[in-house]
Amino acid sequence: MTVINDSAVVAELTELYLKYEKALCTNDIETLDNLFWDAPEVVRFGVTEKPVRER
Repeated sequence: MTVINDSAVVAELTELYLKYEKALCTNDIETLDNLFWDAPEVVRFGVTEKPVRER
């Protein structure tokens, strides 16, 4: 059975969200880099950028 709003998961995600939000607001690039999975499959883009698929 799937558990919705598991308190441990909610706490972990809330902590990560707050860490991410603080890094965004303070331009903490090192923390932002550490929060993203380091793999070629990961795509990051800003709100003003247009995602382009490589062919």
